[in-house]
Amino acid sequence: MPIAPLHARAEVGWGLYTFPMTEQNVQTDARLGRALVALQNRGIVSSKDWAAAAGVAEGDAWRLAKGLRALGLEVEGSAAEGWRLEGEVDLPLPEVLEPKIAGTIFAGGVRHFVTIGSTNAEAMRAGMAELAVNSDASEFFRPRGAVWLAEEQTAGKGRAGHVWKSDPGDGICCSALLRPKLSPTDAITLSLVAGLAVVEAVHEVTGLWGDLRWPNDVLMGGKKFCGRTGGGAAAVAGSRAGPPAGWRGRGAAADSATV
Repeated sequence: MPIAPLHARAEVGWGLYTFPMTEQNVQTDARLGRALVALQNRGIVSSKDWAAAAGVAEGDAWRLAKGLRALGLEVEGSAAEGWRLEGEVDLPLPEVLEPKIAGTIFAGGVRHFVTIGSTNAEAMRAGMAELAVNSDASEFFRPRGAVWLAEEQTAGKGRAGHVWKSDPGDGICCSALLRPKLSPTDAITLSLVAGLAVVEAVHEVTGLWGDLRWPNDVLMGGKKFCGRTGGGAAAVAGSRAGPPAGWRGRGAAADSATV
């Protein structure tokens, strides 16, 4: 797939490119992910080593720093002194997440966007496109998943079609594409499963327990910190039916598909 330089957001700088899916979607360049991993848990890294790890020319190391800074990371240094990462990394780039999800159905399936119209819409589009060209049901329903993550969502939809807009960096916009072997009538249970997964994940990281409020909110101390939306499509293969695309949007911002 060809990659075209991003012009609409010149302030973001080099390293962020738009893929020809929709005009709203700006996918993060993988070179930035490799650059971030190369700086993590290390001291000063020379321009030569950093550029080699990211896959760019040594003279473009400063561009890596500019791109990571545009994503909110604290990168200090210069071409002469070398580069280092300050503060904590709170950016879910695929290259950062991959070691943590190795061996799961999502390994190799994470996509990160600087901005996107809707993570759910992209997950639906991908699932339906795959279904349209895949005539082998056993292959289609083979356990695997894909994830869409975004720093900003501009055309998200909440419950009952309400608009859910998330500002850059304010939360996590996340949709997962699943292919469960469930009947359409049983697919509603996925919403509950997704909510429980969010509660358990937050507890694992923070030690705090959240509460579910049906149908799509997760609360902490009585206040909403995450919203979930879901959807699906059904496919029939012989006598077997199931929703190939079950995606979950959740976030960390407050009144959309990101809290």
